[in-house]
Amino acid sequence: MCKMYTNMSIIYSQIVVYILVVVVTSAIVGFLSERPTPTEGIEGFVGTEENIEALNGEMSEKVSNMEDSLHVIKYKKDYENTITYGKDYFDAMKLSSLFDFSSIVKHQNDKEKTEQSMIALAKKLGALHEGSQSLENTQL
Repeated sequence: MCKMYTNMSIIYSQIVVYILVVVVTSAIVGFLSERPTPTEGIEGFVGTEENIEALNGEMSEKVSNMEDSLHVIKYKKDYENTITYGKDYFDAMKLSSLFDFSSIVKHQNDKEKTEQSMIALAKKLGALHEGSQSLENTQL
């Protein structure tokens, strides 16, 4: 009789735990479903045929405001100097990357390491050249 009582108490305990799990889970789901979803701060825009003219005007105004806030006309000489210094920096970095030839010479007996060094140097020079070209193509 005592053994049956313990089996029944185990079953009752499991039922109570199951009920508690269901109640807690439903409470959590209910709480989470009642939370307001944030609608503010959605980025982007919805473009339709009706609002395309207004959107175009708004974007033109924002670009003008951005140019005004950057004072492009007032600081044009400073911006040009910054671009010139940037191009000089890229050219100096191209020259300094020529020191990477030492690793090519050092590993010239190992074909695989030589190829890896040459590929790395080519990538570096290509990136520096693209950076320099993009600064040259910048128009104020």
